[in-house]
Amino acid sequence: MRVLKNTSLLMIFIAAFVTVSMITGPIADAKASSITIKNTTIPAHQYHGRPFSVRGTVKSKYKLTYVRCGVKNEKGQWINKMNIIVNPKKRSFNLKKIDARLRFASLKAGKYRYSIEARSTKEKRKILVSKRFTVSKIYGKRITKPSSRHIKGTSFTMNGKVKSKFRLKKVHVGITTKSGKWINGYYKVKTFRLKRSSARTFDIAEVDPLVKFGRLSAGTYRYKIYAVDEYGQEKYVVNKKFRVGRTTANSRSVKYAASGSIRKGGYRLSYNYSTISSIGRQPVSGPCGQYAMAYARTVLDGSFPLKKKYNSYYKQLYNEYGFKSHYAYWYMAGGSPVWYQTCKNCYKAALKEITNGRPCIINLHNKSTGNNHFVTVIGYMAGTTYDNVSLKSFIALDPGYGTQVFLKNMNYKNSDNPEAVFF
Repeated sequence: MRVLKNTSLLMIFIAAFVTVSMITGPIADAKASSITIKNTTIPAHQYHGRPFSVRGTVKSKYKLTYVRCGVKNEKGQWINKMNIIVNPKKRSFNLKKIDARLRFASLKAGKYRYSIEARSTKEKRKILVSKRFTVSKIYGKRITKPSSRHIKGTSFTMNGKVKSKFRLKKVHVGITTKSGKWINGYYKVKTFRLKRSSARTFDIAEVDPLVKFGRLSAGTYRYKIYAVDEYGQEKYVVNKKFRVGRTTANSRSVKYAASGSIRKGGYRLSYNYSTISSIGRQPVSGPCGQYAMAYARTVLDGSFPLKKKYNSYYKQLYNEYGFKSHYAYWYMAGGSPVWYQTCKNCYKAALKEITNGRPCIINLHNKSTGNNHFVTVIGYMAGTTYDNVSLKSFIALDPGYGTQVFLKNMNYKNSDNPEAVFF
């Protein structure tokens, strides 16, 4: 009996030892074999063309058989030549050893994920780092630039976009002196609200009416577009030198020479009455230029359809000819403005356009309101010549009334800003 009792105690002791070993053994192994990373760097506010220093030390209690470090695209796929795989065969690996092989400066603007993975002889693959980051670049897209030799008095249509992956804080667009000083009245500063997602793109056409190339005197200038993003990155997207020369466009210039044949009995271009009536008059003060453009296109094309997505011509012109403003973006209707030194030279140019069968928009001064006003010139009165042409000589489609008018009967006078828009 004594032997059996001792044997039973021994068996209980052995069972207890085995149980404790089964519980503590794997837990100790799991803790010892976990893979960690220390002192790692993470890319943030990255810019195209700039390097990034890969740093960090991967450690494990057991030998590392696999370490992978690099960049994935938005879909989670490793980017070719932007990830490195190594087999350290050691319990520690310093990522600095592969830094020179990962060329972050070559990444195009976009969104990515920085990833570090590792595996040891005792543990499966473990993701150590998985962080999103963005590579940005301030750049221009389809931006128009003035000719190196700009004719005095002629306009230039600014177009294109400034883009960035980070939000834009401000964009300066305009003209500077030869030395680089912004000229007051010839540039526009656009400041963004950073919460606007659309602030990553700026349409140059928004400030086109505010930068008056046609009023520059002879000399050397620079056309500049300067942008700053929300993190302080700055760039001159455009820095184009140009010279304003020759005389202001006038009746003696080749392009606008007073050479069209004048009819003694007067002349008026034909147009679609019902379409002009449908477009109607401007309902508020401001969009006269937009309505004048619509009238000009009606004369040239014979029609001006109202698009289905708009319930009025006012909304269509406001959105498409004004980019949600009352400014008239002449190029949207195929127009090109020219400024003149005198009203007489402006009228001669408009008269020539009519003799060549094309309408012309001219800028007048409204005596009643004190504001400038655009009308579409479509004809001239009997007895008009290049020598005696005046404001009273013209027949026009007037946005203020939405009808044909004789300017001799209207409450207008010569403009202090003679401008004509040609199509």
